[in-house]
Amino acid sequence: YQDVDGAATTFSPVNVWDGTIVQGQQHSFYVTEGHTTLLVLLSGKVSLNDDQSIEAPSLVVLSREDIEFSLKAEQDSKFLILTGQPLNEPIEGYGPFVMNSKAEIVEAVRDFNSGKFGRMEA
Repeated sequence: YQDVDGAATTFSPVNVWDGTIVQGQQHSFYVTEGHTTLLVLLSGKVSLNDDQSIEAPSLVVLSREDIEFSLKAEQDSKFLILTGQPLNEPIEGYGPFVMNSKAEIVEAVRDFNSGKFGRMEA
């Protein structure tokens, strides 16, 4: 297991762990209670809490009440663990745009179409 630190600015608490674990190795993780926690298995095969076998590619959403879980590598594996405080805000989506309301979506599409997001030369 490797923990890699990086600089990022967010408006709410988040954690991103990018790791590798070799066959036979086990590691426990502790996350903030109440955070939404995702395990993204990019390659390999792991056992979650010694009772659930997960094979890549997979995405697992853990319970917000679980603050500790373990991974044991059944094969050499690469994974991401993503945690974040739930925002409890409304969500509207349209194509690649995600905002809080339909009015904000309309504004984002208008801004995109008028070039406010920038342009790339062919």
